[in-house]
Amino acid sequence: MFLHIFLILILFANNEVSEIDRIYTKAILDTSNEPYFVLVTIINDSLNVESVVAVEAPFLLGAIHVEYNIPYTEEGSKRTQSIALSNKTRVFRFKKQQALKNAGIFYNQEILTYIREKIGNLSKENLIQQLKNFDSELHKLYQGKGKGKFIPYRNAIAHILLEKGIVARRSSKTGNLFTE
Repeated sequence: MFLHIFLILILFANNEVSEIDRIYTKAILDTSNEPYFVLVTIINDSLNVESVVAVEAPFLLGAIHVEYNIPYTEEGSKRTQSIALSNKTRVFRFKKQQALKNAGIFYNQEILTYIREKIGNLSKENLIQQLKNFDSELHKLYQGKGKGKFIPYRNAIAHILLEKGIVARRSSKTGNLFTE
């Protein structure tokens, strides 16, 4: 607990911390069953492929656990959080296939482009309003897509939301996106 408070104080001591930084820090430290998404760059060292993606924070932390052989203990969890929070560029290099798989990259550039065309020009206020209405056009972009398509479209929407500085979380009950 002390480590968490210490890390937050260090990160927020500088008044120039952006909203994206605040979202990222909150996401990494959150341990609820309704995870936050984070926008990070993941590099597959084996293929030398780089992707900017929105992933659920626990999946990123799991990938760090696997990549660095960090045990799934309380101390190990604090260590993975520390690694994630100290990475100011949010660029993560993974060599192990299991770490890459754990990172939870579920959508591709084609899906992201489609979602960007649909919602990229909407205002932050409009997107937040639509997030709060589960019958909105935004939610219809991923709801009812069928098996295997729901998650990629939902996560691509989270990507756009994070680019606009909007908190994106996943409901533990429905899998839907929501914001604070």
